[in-house]
Amino acid sequence: MLSTKTQALAVASVALATFLSAPPAHAQDGNSPPQSAEEAELSYKEYAKKGGEAFAAKNYVEAAEAFERAYELKPVPNLLYNIGRAREKLGEFERANEVYTRFVTQPDVELKARQDALQRIKTLQEVIALKKSGESVDAARRARTRSSASRPSRKSSR
Repeated sequence: MLSTKTQALAVASVALATFLSAPPAHAQDGNSPPQSAEEAELSYKEYAKKGGEAFAAKNYVEAAEAFERAYELKPVPNLLYNIGRAREKLGEFERANEVYTRFVTQPDVELKARQDALQRIKTLQEVIALKKSGESVDAARRARTRSSASRPSRKSSR
């Protein structure tokens, strides 16, 4: 499992790499005609970059919203992963679980990213079940720690 700092850098890197491959942006006034495909592509990259920057700054609400807007403009599977991470950081576990599930079922997702998302889904399902049962995650961990500490050691008497 990657550290939080490493994960934040990975999310920001994906967004930044996407942005850097875009041509320079041109301002639009409010009277502009609907966006062309090229303009939509540029907007997608701008939102992806904004999401990566917000995530790195730990502004997870803004990150989730920017990644979601980018995904609306261009449904790139990696954006689903980024949305899931932001929603998870916000404690929106059910929403994060839904987004990760959509992510892992997309074609052309890298194996390592899919495996990470599947692990997150498993963990989130456990957390959601604990919350529904009224038990806190910390209380469950303490109970497991106590039960493993109270088990007799199986040391050999030889």
